[in-house]
Amino acid sequence: PLQKSNKTIIIVVLHPAKSGNEHPSIMEIHENGKLGLLIKYKGEEKKILFNFARKKRNDRIFELVGMDEPINTYSFTRELPPLDP
Repeated sequence: PLQKSNKTIIIVVLHPAKSGNEHPSIMEIHENGKLGLLIKYKGEEKKILFNFARKKRNDRIFELVGMDEPINTYSFTRELPPLDP
């Protein structure tokens, strides 16, 4: 049976980078109480802010490891209170 979860997993996937090309860097940011990502690529910056309806708790971004080149997939888990009281 399906069980309710108090976690939402967000995965961010950027365009694939070719060997030898510049790779984007991704940093976790917090702005006006919102969690977001700051993506830097070829001298330009792009902010992505997430507008979650619930209070943030324990957000983190993890880079996938185990590859020779940087990977453009990042994920973080949001701890949410149960939907039912």
